[in-house]
Formats: sequence, C-alpha cells, structure tokens
Amino acid sequence: AGIRQSLDARQAGIRQSLDARQAGIRQSLDARQAGRYRQSLDARQAGIRQSLDARQAGIRQSLDARQAGIRQLLDARQAGIRQS
Repeated sequence: AGIRQSLDARQAGIRQSLDARQAGIRQSLDARQAGRYRQSLDARQAGIRQSLDARQAGIRQSLDARQAGIRQLLDARQAGIRQS
C-alpha cells in the first residue's frame, strides 16, 4: 500500500508537471499566433490606407485639373470681353 501511494504521488506529480508544460507551450503558441495575426492585420490596414491615400490623391488631381480648366475658360471669356 505504501509503494502504491508513492507511485500514485509520483504519477500525480509527473501529470502536474506535464500539464504545466503543455499550458506553457499553449501560451507561447497563442502569443505567436496573436503576433502573426496582428502583423497581418497591420499589413492589411496599411494596404487599405495606401489605397485610400492613392484615391484621395487621384480625386485631388482631378479637382485641380477641373479648376484649372474652369480658370482657363474664365480667362478666355474675360479676354474675349476685353477685346470686344
């Protein structure tokens, strides 16, 4: 009975240490996965930001071009009015 108790105690101790190790491994894996997931999200967000910036730049250019065109028209009209 004494031998059985000591074996049971040893097995229980071994189980606890294995459980602790597995828990530690799970935590480190979870931390790694969280890091990878965060990196991929950051990359996606950066990509979205770049595309938005590019779109805004394109809209700005088209607005600038329209304003320049309107200015030229107004200048031409004013010049025409001045000549007449």
